[in-house]
Amino acid sequence: MNVLFTSVSHKVSLVNSFRNAYRDLKIPGLIVGVDCDPFSAAFHFVDKKYVIPRLDDRNFLPKLMSICRRENIALLIPTRDEDLSFFSNHRHEFEANNIRVMVADPRTIAICSDKWRFFKYLQNNRISTIETWQRLDPKIKFPCIVKPRMGKGALGVLKIEDMTQLRGVDLDKNIIQEKIEGVEYTIDYLADFDGRPVCAVPRIRLRIYQGESKAGVTKYDKKMIDLCKKLGKGLKLIGHNTIQCFKLPDGKIKFLEVNPRFGGGAALGMAAGCKSPEFILSLMANRVFPIVEKFTEDLAMIRYSQDIFLPYDQIGGF
Repeated sequence: MNVLFTSVSHKVSLVNSFRNAYRDLKIPGLIVGVDCDPFSAAFHFVDKKYVIPRLDDRNFLPKLMSICRRENIALLIPTRDEDLSFFSNHRHEFEANNIRVMVADPRTIAICSDKWRFFKYLQNNRISTIETWQRLDPKIKFPCIVKPRMGKGALGVLKIEDMTQLRGVDLDKNIIQEKIEGVEYTIDYLADFDGRPVCAVPRIRLRIYQGESKAGVTKYDKKMIDLCKKLGKGLKLIGHNTIQCFKLPDGKIKFLEVNPRFGGGAALGMAAGCKSPEFILSLMANRVFPIVEKFTEDLAMIRYSQDIFLPYDQIGGF
């Protein structure tokens, strides 16, 4: 049973987590990685690697489908925000070739990709969130935060000090959010392919670089976990997802965004007990994998980069 990761890039930890799951479950299978960048570090940790066209290239889909058939791929896992909408909309073409794509339906992806639409979804479903505006409003307090409506990570996020500065912002492409003081959490949230919750592991984001957690620690919070399950079921999230929220000094929890894919710091949640690779592979193999609600609390993680040295002609893709 072979798995393919798109945009495999530098996601070595994710690749290795699936390799370990194959070994522990004694399930035979290969890990295939594809990316448009021949310098992708994870290429040197997968069983098969392919340099493919960019997502916006008309040859992308036929090339990828050909690879999936050649390598007998059973499960395709998109790993990049830009991939999600494409694979959600083309999911049925892969399923027609007996390839399951681990991605939510187009409505879910559309809500999670658009910060304004996500804010309205939370509002309509009575889930506490950060106050957000599309236009100038007398209720806005300074400093506030401006970020791209369709952006990702910390790219384009600005702290705005006054109305004069705010008037210079293009509000057709950006949204305004209140700046709040609180502890920022990411929750690793796992659901089965029918959207039923399996586990949720909250972790505090201790150090953040370009929107990605570089250090964190797990914390048990029943209220936060229950709210994540409500949010996940409502959105019909499947597979592994990362949910972000703030916990305020008064204990209130305000949700910020959902990334319906594996996040950069997901290794911490998995190490603490949210065994997503094992659960996903077990589902694919029609095996029962026990659902464990408990996880290791106060488990900390510090991430780092690692260098790879190899002959230049082994890079390929030129």
